[in-house]
Amino acid sequence: MNQSKRQLTINGSNKKVRISKHVTHIEDLSNELIIEVFDYLDGCDLYKAFSKLNKRFQDILSCPYICPKINIVNSSKRDILYDYTKIILPNKHQIVSLCILNPLAIDLFSQTMKFDLSFHRLESVVLYGLKASDLVSLLLTLISIPQLNLLTITLTDINIKDFSNAYRLIFSLPALKYNKLHFIGPTPSLYLTNINIRPSTIIHLNIDHACYLNDLIHMLSYTPYLRLNDNFQTTSYNELIHRFTSEFWLERRWIFKLEMNVNFFFLTNVVYSIHPYRENWDEIDKEHWNSNIASDVFNGTELSIFEPSFTDYNDSLIDNLAPLFDIVQITKLDFTFEATFVGMLLDLLRYLPNLNSLRVRSLSLTKPRGLHAEEERISRLISIDNKIRKVHIQQMTDLEQIQFLINICPLMQYLDIGFSDNMDLKILLKFILMKNREQISHLHVLCLCTPRINQKMFEDLQNLVRMKKQYQKYTIKHINNRIYIQR
Repeated sequence: MNQSKRQLTINGSNKKVRISKHVTHIEDLSNELIIEVFDYLDGCDLYKAFSKLNKRFQDILSCPYICPKINIVNSSKRDILYDYTKIILPNKHQIVSLCILNPLAIDLFSQTMKFDLSFHRLESVVLYGLKASDLVSLLLTLISIPQLNLLTITLTDINIKDFSNAYRLIFSLPALKYNKLHFIGPTPSLYLTNINIRPSTIIHLNIDHACYLNDLIHMLSYTPYLRLNDNFQTTSYNELIHRFTSEFWLERRWIFKLEMNVNFFFLTNVVYSIHPYRENWDEIDKEHWNSNIASDVFNGTELSIFEPSFTDYNDSLIDNLAPLFDIVQITKLDFTFEATFVGMLLDLLRYLPNLNSLRVRSLSLTKPRGLHAEEERISRLISIDNKIRKVHIQQMTDLEQIQFLINICPLMQYLDIGFSDNMDLKILLKFILMKNREQISHLHVLCLCTPRINQKMFEDLQNLVRMKKQYQKYTIKHINNRIYIQR
């Protein structure tokens, strides 16, 4: 009896010893647990950290239970070459996910890497920054991958007009369940009639580019496994805007404002807001205001556009917003970014016939491109029809920008120009008041703003105004860093 009890005591002591032994090194973990931990790590980091540690980890990394997920985001060219030659190529038979968000890496891989049967475990491919010219050749290689079920591709240029071959190949991918193709260019052609392919396995299709209705119908005929997703609600522009333009707000003289945020590819959101009336950027101090200048109505609507960083202007962006402009009468337009492409400005002005005030930081007449012949024609039509009275340009860099604004705003009554110190004020004044004298017949106030204006500069301009007969009907004032020339 006592021996039995003694034996139990010994066993209990041994159990306590085993429990009290703590794991302090990763080498103490079991292979199964290490494999589970590795599943949470980025594939490139995983191989860099453990492939040369010791033989045990080398064996673990080569076992079939390792499913590396490769992510390449902000890497240098040197790091990209290392990841490609030392990690991706030697281990392509194990990789289950490949996400490349670096256009430099995309460009390198599209030239050197070919997807084939050796990527037999690859299930997901996400590519951000693929050239449109490389799209079809990439899709041709992806057809050989048996388990690819997710494909997301973002194209960064607009040099493609036909997506027919691209979608034929996408629908031919044998195991694809999710597909997203993002493209910001003009509406591409999609000739999918009478093509001999089996029904696609896709159940989630994200067509993130412009598409004609007939082409969409043809696409749906090849994707019988799609299901309607009704887990969202939409609110029409009319319903949203009515909340901000009702009599309640108008009676209180509040201002309705639209803010549009744009990123590299597309319009990301539209923010509607309502604000109490206050002096705005398109107003000057009342004591310096010329009575001949038309005042804005209090129920005007301001449109502000923020942060477009795209390298090539997407004209379909403005066309897609046309229904919104049919509902709201925009009276003030404000571009808050560094340089407004004049093609974008012209596209917007087509839809804003009630515009009274315009503000830009600067203008770009040649980047990302010059104006097309059709845009030149639109420019002439806009100059006839628009009602813009007040124009602000905050960082004028050359006289061509002023000439463009004068050409498209012949009814302009107030012109506010900001510029750097290296601009010759006399040349600027002569350019506006003499060279364009006939085109600015409605101009009543010219405001010149420069950070280091001094009394001598003002006196030189004052003498110029007094000496020239053409300027005798103008008065000139110096207030802080601004010079007001009024008629």
